[in-house]
Amino acid sequence: MNKISVNSLNELLQLLDAKKNEYAKIFILFTGSKNSDGVSWCPDCNIAQPVMEKVFADCGQDTLLVTAFVGQRDAWKNSENEFRRDKQFQIRSVPTLIKFGSSIRLEEMQCADEEMVKMLLEE
Repeated sequence: MNKISVNSLNELLQLLDAKKNEYAKIFILFTGSKNSDGVSWCPDCNIAQPVMEKVFADCGQDTLLVTAFVGQRDAWKNSENEFRRDKQFQIRSVPTLIKFGSSIRLEEMQCADEEMVKMLLEE
């Protein structure tokens, strides 16, 4: 499994355009940005992170996980946040895990449920 992180919507869109034909499956994890200690301001994101790492560790090289950092808490809470305003992904909460190219998604504490994450990967 391959992992790439992005810090803006534009960076995400460019990456997806460049990689969409390279991988059989692409997943996007929208999550709160981390501080210098590697800890997110988002408690649900911190709870979901080890579950994501465990489940995605078993994925093959044909799978890409893109982590899209939505900003620090104040930036995320702003209604003008670019990820909130984007019509393609319609992100309302973090963490949100999306299978790219489908409407399948997990939101908030669903991302910390190992069985639900496994089911999303198998769809």
